[in-house]
Amino acid sequence: MVRTAPDTFGLTLDDDNAAAIGQSPIAALIRDGGPAANNPMLQALKQARWQIHHGLCQYQSACEERRQLAVDVGELSQQLTQALCAANWNADQARHANVHQLAAKT
Repeated sequence: MVRTAPDTFGLTLDDDNAAAIGQSPIAALIRDGGPAANNPMLQALKQARWQIHHGLCQYQSACEERRQLAVDVGELSQQLTQALCAANWNADQARHANVHQLAAKT
């Protein structure tokens, strides 16, 4: 999994992007108290933002893994159906075969 720095996608408090922060209540607190006075608050916000970002990355990774597993299961299912058809099963029986029963017979 690719990890990025906590500030990669978000705004931080510096002179270059202070205007971009806007007029939010959080921005007002930062402006009124100054960066040094609100450093614990800023750090907590950065940490919360990073945790949310990290959680979303994990979710995206899990979704991709699930998608790939579904592809693998579909391919294996098709191979099993072809093998059963080669063993003189009809296509409908092969598609609806109980793999647990098949495994118990071997």
